Amino acid sequence: MSVPSFNSYTKYFQQPEADGYPIHLIEMGHLALPSGEIIASDPFTSYQQQPFSKQVMPGSYPVTLAVATIEEHHYRVGLAKVTFSETPATQWELAVSADILPEEWATLAPNEFIGYEVESGLGLFVDAQVNEHYVRVLDEFYNKREKANYYTEVLAKEFASFSGKHPQSRNLGDWNVHCPTTDPNLNVMMFATGWGDGVFPSYWGLDEEDNIVELITDFLVFGSFD
Repeated sequence: MSVPSFNSYTKYFQQPEADGYPIHLIEMGHLALPSGEIIASDPFTSYQQQPFSKQVMPGSYPVTLAVATIEEHHYRVGLAKVTFSETPATQWELAVSADILPEEWATLAPNEFIGYEVESGLGLFVDAQVNEHYVRVLDEFYNKREKANYYTEVLAKEFASFSGKHPQSRNLGDWNVHCPTTDPNLNVMMFATGWGDGVFPSYWGLDEEDNIVELITDFLVFGSFD
């Protein structure tokens, strides 16, 4: 059993405008998935977030952001997508973490969802194995200094450097490829979450034969749940 999305996400990645917003596509780079188990989360609560119940083949996959132009010089990340296949998605179903029981989502209405909570204005995609490295780095950072702040002392500089000068980003940077260790192949894809904090759903994009071809997190900018 699955919970389908009543929204078709194809238009946001193929059309220059949707729902009244001009759209810019940002190719962030490739997400490393050594285990094929994916976590979507706030970067500061990924230690308690379980990976999605479905897995993909281990590998390295491109991450694309659909950024909406709200008004001149005002941009918001509306969608984040990981692409696993060039085959187009024809349907989308709610992606739930492994700890969510079927009875928790079996009665959801088409416009209802289960998602992850954001309190930092940021989200991420990360492999479950890479997340273990990331969480360990965070723990070591905060154990050294109780009042330290990983965002202001580490991530803020990375965001500003990685995307802060992009014409469709705020000066502080709206997306970043973070490497918690010295291994550049163990990366964490981070991005601003729409209007800021909230609860955001993710969906598996499936082809006509129900194969997983993409994973999308919806930051509710484009009016999908109006």
